[in-house]
Amino acid sequence: MRRFTKYLFDKSGYTAKADGIQKKIGVQAVDYSSLTFKNRKGWAILTIFWTDLASMPYFQTRALKIRESVPDYKPDIVVFEPHFYGSPQKTIEFLEKLDTLFLQATGSPCPDTFFEYTFPPDIGPYEDLLKTVINEKLVINAELLNPIYLNIALSLSQQDKNVFSSHSLTPADMVFLGRFVCFVHTHEAYHQFLKKYKEDELALRFIYLSFAPDHKLHHLDWNAKLITECFDRVVDRIELYDKKPEIAKMLFLTEKELMEKGTDEDFDSPE
Repeated sequence: MRRFTKYLFDKSGYTAKADGIQKKIGVQAVDYSSLTFKNRKGWAILTIFWTDLASMPYFQTRALKIRESVPDYKPDIVVFEPHFYGSPQKTIEFLEKLDTLFLQATGSPCPDTFFEYTFPPDIGPYEDLLKTVINEKLVINAELLNPIYLNIALSLSQQDKNVFSSHSLTPADMVFLGRFVCFVHTHEAYHQFLKKYKEDELALRFIYLSFAPDHKLHHLDWNAKLITECFDRVVDRIELYDKKPEIAKMLFLTEKELMEKGTDEDFDSPE
């Protein structure tokens, strides 16, 4: 099966095209190891599309550009596959549109990790966010677009909003988030604060619950003074977590878990 398929790819020129891709950007476009008799048709369609896409000048230039800041970067078919639509050329047009916005807002092409938040041929909610940053004439660190950070800002809403559920967001919400990342960008201390805890799941839950004021917003209208108060409050409260994370953990236990743990007397006082 694989020998016959390889013969067809050799004759059609796809083997030579794949060799050129391997030489230029180090990506093995044709992977026979995943080919079986059962998946042969789907494998061929996907592999031909991927090979055509990866051989296009824009795709290769993009990969080399990203590799300047991420030396071990290699485009992954698994990441790109959900965005295969129409033709390789249409996929390239989508990438160009997405990268143009990211280059203006962050100085770099769109990180592949953000593909899952897009909806080809439309960019989706992030388009309004990025355009807000561009309108502010700022070039921000793409790391500020981390969904974890954005969800902390969304905690100010009375409604259940989440960047992982795009249907919960409005264009106005994304403009608010754009203003939020611009604010953090111009307040480096707050940026460093978020970076410090971004890998600590418990700390992030603590920050998320502590960030919003007692009276949440019905509409996410931008208010720099309120955001400053929220950051100052959570920076002050995080001291409890730093000193005694087990106390912070208590805040997230369910009633059943609390019963299993025992009474409050079983735990040290935070004082």
